Amino acid sequence: MAQTKAQMTKQEKEWQAKDDARTLATAEVVKNDSARLSAAKVAARVMAEEEKEEAKAMTRVANMRKTNTLSSSPSNDKEGSEKKPKRRAKPKNVHNVFNRI
Repeated sequence: MAQTKAQMTKQEKEWQAKDDARTLATAEVVKNDSARLSAAKVAARVMAEEEKEEAKAMTRVANMRKTNTLSSSPSNDKEGSEKKPKRRAKPKNVHNVFNRI
């Protein structure tokens, strides 16, 4: 769980400042080394594409209907697939006994 700045102790703030300083120093070294900078840019593109694919998968999972499989497309297997009986539409007023007859 992330802490707010008010919740951080003096020691944690000091550690964070030192870590940030190391991160910024490393960034300066990478920026000044063209080969490293190019490799980092390529890696960033690859990572971005991987994140896009994962985001698409998460979106499919979030929008998934309750089924027995995780596939997003219906199965073309005719042996194992049976047609489900059609459901009757629910009456608008479910408490009205006459709508259920």
